Amino acid sequence: MIASYPLCLGTAMWAWTVDQAHAFALLDQWYAAGWRGIDTATNYPINKDPQDFRKAEQWLAQWIQMNGVQDLQIMVKVGAMDNSGSPDNNLSPSFLSIAHQHYTDLFEHQLDCVMIHWDNRDDPMAIQDSVYCLLECCSSEQQVGFSGIKHPAAYQAVMENMPYKPLLQVKHNPFQSHVDYYKDLWPFTRLLAYGLSGGGIKLSAQQNESTGAKARGVQLEPHQERIQFLQAQIQRHNNTFPEVSIQHLHHLGMIHAYLNEHISGLLIGPSNVDQLTSTLFAYEQLKAQQDIFSNLFKAIQ
Repeated sequence: MIASYPLCLGTAMWAWTVDQAHAFALLDQWYAAGWRGIDTATNYPINKDPQDFRKAEQWLAQWIQMNGVQDLQIMVKVGAMDNSGSPDNNLSPSFLSIAHQHYTDLFEHQLDCVMIHWDNRDDPMAIQDSVYCLLECCSSEQQVGFSGIKHPAAYQAVMENMPYKPLLQVKHNPFQSHVDYYKDLWPFTRLLAYGLSGGGIKLSAQQNESTGAKARGVQLEPHQERIQFLQAQIQRHNNTFPEVSIQHLHHLGMIHAYLNEHISGLLIGPSNVDQLTSTLFAYEQLKAQQDIFSNLFKAIQ
């Protein structure tokens, strides 16, 4: 049975703005709350420090061993050759076979999805070779997915002929969305939204000085007008519905993605346990009372 990911814990900032103690605390809280989906990648964290290449997956493997966990659903993105943020990749069938075996050895039956990542190719035949190689490598309980596809049109034919609708990770938040960029693939995929907070953008200038947005090099100036607009919409919502008030921009990002009809799952990247706790609470509120949030969703489109 091909697993779904209504909510998935991301690891992109581990060993960057999230140290090991906080990463393990996040995993503890995530697991205790009953969630099992974890997303990682060979190039996490993308902090341009070669010593940290593959560190996120290493920390995840350590936590699993320490806690004897056996029921995670782990999604791994492969292809990038380093964690510098460069476009360099290797998606040859031979490399993908090696990568699949590595993650099977590392995560065993908890490896649920292997994603082709960082793909700049526009050759449908080369893409087909990569996808079919992974499909052959994966067991009946594993799935192939995609993230960072530069040329969606080159993927359409192979996705049409896959035995299931694969997961496709797309950036989507109130400041930037790639959902429409993959419009031709909507009928053949299940979109998993990431970057819900706009790269760590906060509602106040003071908070932005000490958050992931600054670490990622996100330029805040182009978003100031949008931030002010979103602040006004949040205030209007909170005045009308104080019982389900919104306190954080990443909560707004969750609403923005959850109520999008083309998105089937959310990938979250909290930096500490308090943020994770508030995110999970906001998610349950959203599920239970999505009608209340619908006007706000329409306003921020």
